[in-house]
Amino acid sequence: MPPSLYLFLGVMGGVYLAYLKIPVLLLFSLIIGLLMIKLNLRSILIILFVILAFFRAYPSFPSEINFKDTETSFTIRLTDVEKVKGESLYPGYSGSGGVRGIGRVISGPSFYKAPYLRFFIPEKAYVADREPVEGDVYCTSGNLRPLRPRLNPYGFSEKEFYQRRGISGVLSVEKLEVVTISQNKGCLYEWQFFKLLPNLRKYLFSIFQDFPSPAKEILPALTLGIKPDGEIKETFRATGTSHLLVVSGLHFALLFSFLFSILKGINYSKFLIFLILLIYLLLVGASPSSLRAIIMVGLPLLLFPGFLRKRSFYSFPLLFSAGALVLLILPYSIFDLGFYLSFGATAGIILISPHLKESRPLKILPGFLRDSLSITLGANLVILPLLLYNFLEFPTYIIPSNLLGTIIISFLLPLGFLYLLLHPLPVLSLILKSILTGLSFFLYEGFQFIARLPYSNIFIPFPLLVGILLSSFTFFVLYYFLRVKTLSGRNISRISSDGNTLMVGNIFILSILVLIITTKLLTPSGFELTFLYAGQGDGAMLRTPAGQVYILDAGSRKEDGTNYLRLLSRWGKTSIDGLIITHPHSDHYKGAEELIQKGYVKKIYSSSPSLSNPVFNKFLMDSLGKKTAILGKKIVIYKIEKNTLIKEGNLIIKLIPPSEINTDDLNTFSILIEVSFKDFDFLLPGDAPISHFQKYSKDIEVLRVPHHGARNSLSSELLGRIKPETAVISAGIKNPFGHPHLETVKLLEESGIDYFLTSKDGAITFRLKRNQLTIHPQIK
Repeated sequence: MPPSLYLFLGVMGGVYLAYLKIPVLLLFSLIIGLLMIKLNLRSILIILFVILAFFRAYPSFPSEINFKDTETSFTIRLTDVEKVKGESLYPGYSGSGGVRGIGRVISGPSFYKAPYLRFFIPEKAYVADREPVEGDVYCTSGNLRPLRPRLNPYGFSEKEFYQRRGISGVLSVEKLEVVTISQNKGCLYEWQFFKLLPNLRKYLFSIFQDFPSPAKEILPALTLGIKPDGEIKETFRATGTSHLLVVSGLHFALLFSFLFSILKGINYSKFLIFLILLIYLLLVGASPSSLRAIIMVGLPLLLFPGFLRKRSFYSFPLLFSAGALVLLILPYSIFDLGFYLSFGATAGIILISPHLKESRPLKILPGFLRDSLSITLGANLVILPLLLYNFLEFPTYIIPSNLLGTIIISFLLPLGFLYLLLHPLPVLSLILKSILTGLSFFLYEGFQFIARLPYSNIFIPFPLLVGILLSSFTFFVLYYFLRVKTLSGRNISRISSDGNTLMVGNIFILSILVLIITTKLLTPSGFELTFLYAGQGDGAMLRTPAGQVYILDAGSRKEDGTNYLRLLSRWGKTSIDGLIITHPHSDHYKGAEELIQKGYVKKIYSSSPSLSNPVFNKFLMDSLGKKTAILGKKIVIYKIEKNTLIKEGNLIIKLIPPSEINTDDLNTFSILIEVSFKDFDFLLPGDAPISHFQKYSKDIEVLRVPHHGARNSLSSELLGRIKPETAVISAGIKNPFGHPHLETVKLLEESGIDYFLTSKDGAITFRLKRNQLTIHPQIK
């Protein structure tokens, strides 16, 4: 193993030990133990790397803060600022908006030791009607809370994500008071050069804003690392080309080639080139991919003058060295997906691409196309498992998409840099602007066309993904040992083709068995009903004993749809047999948008009045029209006008339409969903008013409380009639409506009913084991 690999593993181990907050004495005990086992120069170097990485990373991972929500004051310097509108913060948010981002703590209360906070500053708290910007220093007062844990199964964990990036709390600011740098005795002094770079980046970004869309979104992403949002971002993600919008090795390689061709005859040219590359790195931001790129260019440039004649320098020793340096500079990268995608793609280019380039199928292609295709294939083969695990979907046309993107961006990128330099020149800027606009349009439309092709994305459930990886690993390991190790010293060419075919066939059959067994073992079965945390919305997911999946209301946010997909993936399923929407309020159906668009939903059930509602009807038609027609799949929509039963063995889903409706109150459109399995009954009434329950008198085990636990959503008479043992209240954390209301909670307590609150307990899962109903809150 090369020493650089030991360097990489040593630094990675040190960073991880620092994240775990391993005490220094224990760390040294571990090191002494290693020294006693085997003492040589290599082990000493590894230990030194571990110690260096540990002390470098230790301050970057703050300890958990053990406090409840509290009102407090800080002096904080804003290091990252993003302006947000009110409606993007929370459905029903009454404020006009504000700014949010990350701030470095200069001083704070005695219990607070971590250096960084996430913050939100509403417009009403602005000082002198001026919007806060990056670099501002404020005395702030407001509500400080710890980071929240994972609220949904396999969902996003705010605590895990931000704490691994050195952020340990969230501050909602109520009041600002400006603090000048002089008042802090110069502790905030910084080199003026670093103040110029953000302003320069903003200026360069503004230059591209004169372009029409999509050029004005794509060009800043390519040249400045400012990622686009909305449909453009989603199109790149859907085609498996999101990494093309990240500043990476391609950018630095093209910039280096351009600079080298101009400066190669000048004294100290390599130091000048490296300085320009370093300034560009600071301009776009030191992400794992950009940092890796400059290290892999800069190390050979400065240390090996003849590296241009020795392409072998771009190898695993250099890659591992770059990985170790990236982790020393940015310790939190060890938990960053971008780190693994960047280094994985580079490893694929080094390890696989040269062999693909010399393969027979690619040798018939022209040189430029062969190089591009081999690099694309090599990079994507390595990172594909990571993409599948994190995004669940396999972009079917990932190879042609990346090939198209790589070719066009090879022209867009240098021309974009050239435009930034020459934009003051009228004629040249006009020519370049026309070319850049055309290429951007061609790239985006090409990706749009690919994204609209039939089966452009295939959903890969988690058990199947693990099975494929294990079976592939089994095949290659067995083939290596049987063909190379067992036959070492013999002339492999003499082995009969029949014998070789038989060996490969047996290994293939064994690998298929591994795939089947692994998938079967990892696929859960049996009855399961999960009430997900859906913000200020309702959302639940049901798995039947036969393996069918139903969604019972779909939440209010796009991330709710992602939560359904993650749970669907872990269940080993690829489709949703039925989507049941109780009524046409957006907090009950908005999360289903992507599920419908991508054809995961087979059937939709809702009341006749709901389906006639113009807003809900438009939502359905827009969602159905975008992609399902291209997929060739028809989604059947059922109007619930009378009691409807969905049967599967001992399981029955009963849909009870509203007896009477008030067109001015959409809550009266709610259908009652009753799920019965064996001796257990669950009732999910949406936002139905109490009048809807007049004819309902069945004893139930679990009740989802109507209307998020609002005042007058329940009555003692109703609870006495249906006798629920457990209640679930779906409500958003600190929602503006005050749900659940105190009267409703008090009524449940007085009735002796156990209740769970999704804003406090996270998702609530009910399973049936040995005819016993078990309850599993996400937060225990």
